[in-house]
Amino acid sequence: MLYPLEPSAFRRLLEVLGEPSEVELEIVVRDERLKEFLGMGDVKYLSVRCRTRLGIEDVVKLYEEYYMNRVDISGSHPGSRIVTLFKAFWYLSGSIVTFDGFELRIRSYGGVEKLLEVLKLFSDRNMDIVIEVSSREPKP
Repeated sequence: MLYPLEPSAFRRLLEVLGEPSEVELEIVVRDERLKEFLGMGDVKYLSVRCRTRLGIEDVVKLYEEYYMNRVDISGSHPGSRIVTLFKAFWYLSGSIVTFDGFELRIRSYGGVEKLLEVLKLFSDRNMDIVIEVSSREPKP
């Protein structure tokens, strides 16, 4: 079984990349008012999926909830919500970075200094690095 990146390592990633440009979340909720509003009488849980911008503290808190949900093999989920999807996006100068708890994807179109810092963070992990060497026009 694969487990997501531990929250302490995620915090180190945030130290290097800063606040995500946006976060995609799916949260399963048990909310009687929402169920009533939507006219979903017999439904026990509802899924809410959104893409938003959040401060670092909220991002860390939601990632920790996501992590705990993924590693909790007992299946017990206290509270009225369960974070089932977490994906952070950083739109940096010349790069796009995405992180979903299991994979960190980096697409770079220029400078690599920040990306090298990220790679150093995970030097003890398995890495698959693909460098696209093709171009839109022939090079002499």
